[in-house]
Amino acid sequence: MDGVEAENSNLEELDLPYGYRFRPSKAELLVHYLKRKIMGEQLPANVIPTIDVYACNPEQLPFRLFTRGISHIWFFFSKRRKGKILTKDGYYDFASPPRGAIYEKIEPAAGSRKTRKLVGFMRRLHFYYGRPPTGIKSRWTIEEFRIDPDTVDVNKDDHATKRKVSNLVVCKVKGPLLYPEPWNEISETFCELEEDEVSEEDD
Repeated sequence: MDGVEAENSNLEELDLPYGYRFRPSKAELLVHYLKRKIMGEQLPANVIPTIDVYACNPEQLPFRLFTRGISHIWFFFSKRRKGKILTKDGYYDFASPPRGAIYEKIEPAAGSRKTRKLVGFMRRLHFYYGRPPTGIKSRWTIEEFRIDPDTVDVNKDDHATKRKVSNLVVCKVKGPLLYPEPWNEISETFCELEEDEVSEEDD
């Protein structure tokens, strides 16, 4: 069993009352999950799998690894991709609006009116079947969240953590309620993310 399989095998089975689902806000996703994941700290709940989201078509993702959300929304930690993102059968392109800043509400300090602080960034992508620029738009979208480096206290010599700050993201995948072969066994290996890939810089 490699590092990724071992990590995902330890995902928690949350014992939630009926009607409760894993539905964090954008700021909570960044501050309490992605940031802690980067720093190697304990998560509030270890329920988000680690895979390579962009390695395959969205309908081939191992959805069964994430079981405590809304029926058409899934969360995954993943390696960030830059430039054109192509899969075997399609590609990702920016949606509208393509990017945004995420803020966390804070209690204003004495003498200050500041009630929020920047914690990260989001970019939104649509999946298209075919090849750019003539692909057919699907019903799949990804909201990719990246931590603001200024919110992470990293030792200047800790290069591995610095690379994780740049390269590790958490993705919110949204798809149709009905999709083909959601538990595709092939995708479990095709979309795996090796642990050391998170620390690699993209060109």
